[in-house]
Amino acid sequence: MKIIHLASSYFSLLAAAANLLAVTVVLAGAKDRQLGGSFVGIALCMAAWNTLWGLESMPGFATSHPLFVRLMALSGLIMPPIVFHGAVIWSGSRARLARVLMIAGYLGAAGICTLHLEGLLVDGFVSHPSGSAAHAGRYYSLFCVFTVAWVCLGLGLCWQTARESTNQDILLRVRYWNLATCIALPLMATNFLVNYGLPVPPLGGLGSIFVVAVLAYAAVRHRLMDINVFVLRMGANVLSGMLVVLPLTAAVLWSQDLPTRTGGLLVVSCLLVAALSNLLMFSRVRAYVEQELDRSFRPARYAARNAIRQLSAELVQLPKPSNLAEMLTTHLMDGLEVSGVALYLRPAHAPDFALASKAGTIETPPAVACPPTTTTPATSPEAAALGWDTCIPVRSRDTELGFLALTPKRTAAAIEGAEVTLLGIVAAQLAIALQND
Repeated sequence: MKIIHLASSYFSLLAAAANLLAVTVVLAGAKDRQLGGSFVGIALCMAAWNTLWGLESMPGFATSHPLFVRLMALSGLIMPPIVFHGAVIWSGSRARLARVLMIAGYLGAAGICTLHLEGLLVDGFVSHPSGSAAHAGRYYSLFCVFTVAWVCLGLGLCWQTARESTNQDILLRVRYWNLATCIALPLMATNFLVNYGLPVPPLGGLGSIFVVAVLAYAAVRHRLMDINVFVLRMGANVLSGMLVVLPLTAAVLWSQDLPTRTGGLLVVSCLLVAALSNLLMFSRVRAYVEQELDRSFRPARYAARNAIRQLSAELVQLPKPSNLAEMLTTHLMDGLEVSGVALYLRPAHAPDFALASKAGTIETPPAVACPPTTTTPATSPEAAALGWDTCIPVRSRDTELGFLALTPKRTAAAIEGAEVTLLGIVAAQLAIALQND
């Protein structure tokens, strides 16, 4: 518990810096300006709120700068309606009730800000292991209820959209919003408990880092990763980082009698090193953990991927089944969870690529004069007109033997880098098999 308290005093300022960095990234690369604008409002409020908590943890700062602290606190008071406003934008809701609740939220925030400026929301400061924080006043419980209510209303709006909408892009977007909100809200609520003097670590900074990271990814990426894969990889990163770094950190803290500030700085530094080293150095550990999680929680997907790898290995073997092309496209469609897959091959002495096999729902002209641009996603006008998302060449040295065409995933998620690598291996094995015939 002591380690958590020490780390929390530094997480607030670290979270504020992360919030501002995310604002810069989203402003530069948001695919939807309205989406990006709603994110910027949320992130700036969180940055100011985290800055306030970080400054309050410094001894004597809150008592020597009371006006500054009071004004900075307004950022947290207006955050609930801004979060709900963001939920309205991300869900694409045009319901009149959502607009009414949004206006009511801003009016409620104005009333709470008035109470705060009159000194009725907080009264003095309360000490906790990592510094000090505002002490809950007479009407502070009103603000707590208001915050939880409007955040949960936004969450409910997104859940309703996830059940009723047929737009796959919006469905995937609100799933990321729900993921960020469900994890961040309990963490940020710990700061309320600190204001009431309860002996718990204020983890709001950690929660804001998470919610900003998830929403920034969803706002900037033109094609989102499937939400299940995102959660899987996030869990694998956390677990592998803990396995590698936490034992070392605990050993150092246990063996050294370090001052409070030095110990806290060491904890935060080790957490940062854990994140970086886990991405750069411990890829095998992370890949193993991810594989085991995938096998445990998504057995059907794991089995389908193994079937693709097995079929890829059998492509170079003789004899081959007569329905090899059909087996290949079917396995790829099931394993990658796309709507359709088509295989085009060039017959001997023929100028065009002919359709050899297809599985699922995909637009397939009987012949294609030249292979589309083989990028991910496919960017050629021909591929876009046919609704193809990804095209993988089947090539032997400099000879184009054919190509694989894939539609977007059924969830509208992007085809991942690991999946593109797997497709490349399948295409290479297929090229060898075609040359052996």
